[in-house]
Amino acid sequence: MAKCSLQSVLVAALLAGAGSVWAGPLPMAQCLKLLESPKTRVRALEPLQEWAYSCEDEKARARCRALLLDWVKQERNPEQRAQVAELLGRFLVASTTPTADFEKCVPLLSDPDPLLAHKMWAEFGEQDSMKAMTAPLRARLLALAEDSRPQVRLQAVSWAHQEALLQGHNGQTMAPEFRQQVFKLMQAHLQDSDPEVRNEALYGCLALHELDPKATQALIASR
Repeated sequence: MAKCSLQSVLVAALLAGAGSVWAGPLPMAQCLKLLESPKTRVRALEPLQEWAYSCEDEKARARCRALLLDWVKQERNPEQRAQVAELLGRFLVASTTPTADFEKCVPLLSDPDPLLAHKMWAEFGEQDSMKAMTAPLRARLLALAEDSRPQVRLQAVSWAHQEALLQGHNGQTMAPEFRQQVFKLMQAHLQDSDPEVRNEALYGCLALHELDPKATQALIASR
């Protein structure tokens, strides 16, 4: 009997070990609980990677975005901060994300960390982000093309002409007005003090050439 009991214990231990190997991701509710405390939130990063695109609970996604944004604002370690911001971006991109959540992240588009800002601009430019792009929000992003820092202007100009192209391809009702606005922005930045911004503006003008074929031809001839 003792031998049988020992075997039972060993089998149970093996089964328990197997169970831990095949365990699924940490439940979203537990991830949020870990995320709420500065002492435990680092432990939530890895499991949240799995939930970024699969979680369909809108309340949980909204709570996660709020907690991650707070963390980005508080974090002093550049590498940790960039990692958290990247995860925030993944939770941001969804056709159901409200405009208000994008608006809260606008300051990150001009963040001192250029890589962090670049990744956030990329998330704003995703196809699934378009539903949240209201006219006032687009205006805020276009305004960043006048920032004093070249890297911010470059990102804003790049986003603007890509967004205008997506608007046109998707037949948005506000597309003509917005595309004209972007085309004028591109023309203005052909004289930008930064060569990279000038090049990006040139690409934008050529991409939107049908809005003013004569001006585009003249531009090509002058190069």
